[in-house]
Amino acid sequence: MTSPVPRPSHAECEVREILARIWDKWSLAVVWRLGEGTYRFSELRKAIEGISERMLTVTLRRLEREGLVGRTVFPVVPPRVEYQLTEMGTSLLVTVSDLFRWTDDHVEMIIKARAGYDSRVAQEVPLGHTFRLSHKGPLRASRTCSRAITSVARSSESTVTTQVSRTGLRKPVA
Repeated sequence: MTSPVPRPSHAECEVREILARIWDKWSLAVVWRLGEGTYRFSELRKAIEGISERMLTVTLRRLEREGLVGRTVFPVVPPRVEYQLTEMGTSLLVTVSDLFRWTDDHVEMIIKARAGYDSRVAQEVPLGHTFRLSHKGPLRASRTCSRAITSVARSSESTVTTQVSRTGLRKPVA
């Protein structure tokens, strides 16, 4: 009889929860930008390509709650708000900088690894079907939820997109 798998401790759960909140792409981008200095909301939004106003608001609030970002409100009309890293946020910046540096140093190898993987997986898929594998290239990725995988059924004349869920194929999407 095997012993049950030990449950993670409360501390382990807290660590995972915190990491999940501070290691998403927008949080990293905000910490990185605020590492350059103090920003007003509109300046920060312009400096972080692709972030929506709502996502920036949510991210700043979350990072402020975690103690990584400070928010200063000036009593003027219209209101002026500035954001800066706290001491703890500045200590995180070292790790974020290392991660960005590592990514920059390895980007070409990662791209080659993705292409090799995509090629191998494409050869393993049954004839007539192929999975969408990457965000670039002939097969474009689409948004999927955790319970669905988007695939493409290819014929000689057209490409039909279908969603595959745990229960099997669904109707083709036009």
